Amino acid sequence: MEESLTLWRRLGNSAEEAELLHQLGVLANLDGDAPTARTLFEESLEIRSRLGRREEAGMTLAFLAAAELREGEVDSARSAVSESLALCRELGDRRAAWPIDVLACVTAAVGEHETALELEGASATIHRYAGTSTPRSWQALLANWLDAARAAVDQDTSLAARRRGEEMSFEEALQFALGVAVGRPDTVPRQRGSIG
Repeated sequence: MEESLTLWRRLGNSAEEAELLHQLGVLANLDGDAPTARTLFEESLEIRSRLGRREEAGMTLAFLAAAELREGEVDSARSAVSESLALCRELGDRRAAWPIDVLACVTAAVGEHETALELEGASATIHRYAGTSTPRSWQALLANWLDAARAAVDQDTSLAARRRGEEMSFEEALQFALGVAVGRPDTVPRQRGSIG
């Protein structure tokens, strides 16, 4: 991949360079090298910003947030995931499940266990309806925080919180996540619907 990066740079194809930096960041983060991942994601975002490709930045912001969270930078992670979710909402991007996954971990990291499990349920449903399956490496990354959230509450509370998330429509889940990201989950209407 690094040879490809050199090639795209030599050819002056900044869009492909940004995408490859994103992919290298994902690999570095899954490999446990959060500092390298963070640098790669930030480079990708800078290029995408320069090119005016905001629509491609949403997922990079989500994965940047995951790297920041691994480094213990909870506030930075919350900020990046909030920006990612705002872009997903603006674009109607069904990939919003990925930043919701990260937000679930951020909320678990600060002790908001039920909210984390509710977000986990919403994200799982969005993934299912979007036809995406999360790789085991991603699930393992999330488990670092979500297993602790499950352990912090009793089983009935855990199941009920996840079920509430699973019952949200796509729009409701996105609104709820945005409210959580900015620290105001109770300002979001909590009507239930289906993801469709």
